[in-house]
Amino acid sequence: MADHHPIHPTHPIRPVHPARPTPSSPDALSPQGRGRPPSAFGQALREARERKGLTLARLRDHLARRGVRVSTVTLSHWQRGRSQPERAESLRAVSAIESILGCPAGGLLALLGPRRPRGRPRRPRRSAWRTPARSTGRSRCSPGRWERRSSAG
Repeated sequence: MADHHPIHPTHPIRPVHPARPTPSSPDALSPQGRGRPPSAFGQALREARERKGLTLARLRDHLARRGVRVSTVTLSHWQRGRSQPERAESLRAVSAIESILGCPAGGLLALLGPRRPRGRPRRPRRSAWRTPARSTGRSRCSPGRWERRSSAG
C-alpha cells in the first residue's frame, strides 16, 4: 500500500523526482537549471530582508507607504539575479529599500553591476539622399525633379 500524507490520509505522498534538481542543489544554478546565481546586489538584498524578518510582500508594502511602487515579482527578480534595477524609479526604490532594511546609504546601490544592454542593436542610418537605381542607372526621382522651375510659364 502506498504511503499517505499524514494530514490528508487519502492524498498519496509523491516522491521527489531524482532527475529534477532541487533549489538547493548545485545543478539548480547551472545553465541547464531554472535559476541563475544571485548577483552581489541580490544576495545582499536577500540577507538584509531576512535579517529584518520581512517577506517580499511586506517589503513591497513598506515601499508603497513611501510612494514607491514596485511589484513583488520585480523584487524577486532583483533578489535572484534575473534582473537588476537600472531605471531612475527603480534606483529610487533601492534607496528606499536601504532605509527600510537599515542598510548604509548607497550600500546596495554600490553592489549593482554595469547596466545591461537593452533592445536590438542599432543599424547604421541610411543617407537621406536617394541613390540611383541599380538596374537602369537612372535616379529613382522623376526627371526634372531637382531642376529649378522657370518663372516664365
